[in-house]
Amino acid sequence: MNEYLAIDSGGYLCMNILCALIAAWWDASQRSWGGVQLNRSASE
Repeated sequence: MNEYLAIDSGGYLCMNILCALIAAWWDASQRSWGGVQLNRSASE
């Protein structure tokens, strides 16, 4: 169980870094492609 937790916490940290990079890329790409339409549909 301890080994599983050690692997899990390491994978979790890696996923957080990946998610942060993906979120930053996604945010930038949405702005450059007219994210206004997505924001409008999300707010309705």
